[in-house]
Amino acid sequence: MKENVQRVGKVLKKVWACLLGCLFIVCSGAAAAYAAPKEIAVFIEADRHQFDQAPVIEQGRTLVPLRGVFEALGATVKWNQKAQTVTAKKGDQTIELVIGKKQGKRNGQAYFLDVPPKVIHGRTMVPLRFISEALGYEVKWDSSIQTVFIGTDDAAIKVIKQKLQKETDDVRAWLGQKDPVLVTDEVNGNGQEPDGILFCEKNVKQTMKPLCL
Repeated sequence: MKENVQRVGKVLKKVWACLLGCLFIVCSGAAAAYAAPKEIAVFIEADRHQFDQAPVIEQGRTLVPLRGVFEALGATVKWNQKAQTVTAKKGDQTIELVIGKKQGKRNGQAYFLDVPPKVIHGRTMVPLRFISEALGYEVKWDSSIQTVFIGTDDAAIKVIKQKLQKETDDVRAWLGQKDPVLVTDEVNGNGQEPDGILFCEKNVKQTMKPLCL
């Protein structure tokens, strides 16, 4: 009898150690996921674009890669390493910027940015607002989904609707697939979901716990 109690005690210790280890891993992973900043998405005319340097937020300002965004909008961009200047052209618009300087030129006229251009990982980054003011595009920033919209209002609305519709469809699909089906095992009284996860029959009506101790 004493040996059985000791054996059960050892088994319980191993079970608790395993559970605590799993809990630690889950919590650590959740904390890391929470701490990691979500990459900012960029949509141009309803199409998502990815750049080798993602947009960043610094001091409350969203900075986007000038070359990547301008070229996606059909502009040409030239970089002068010696002068540390960037020249962008699109149609009858010519923009000249100097790294680290708030003052630039638009069609030869002085132009001021609220945040100076800066280089991050070899890419010239400019404030999002600059895209709108320089080329006349509508620019929207949605902090709730960490997304930049560049284009027309209709394009931004289209993307948002598509996103919301997809999320709604995903939720409906998830609910439709998660209706638990209990297969009763008369021998041991356990149930089994279609995916093979066992749970205690006594817990089915309460929490559908996937573990029986």
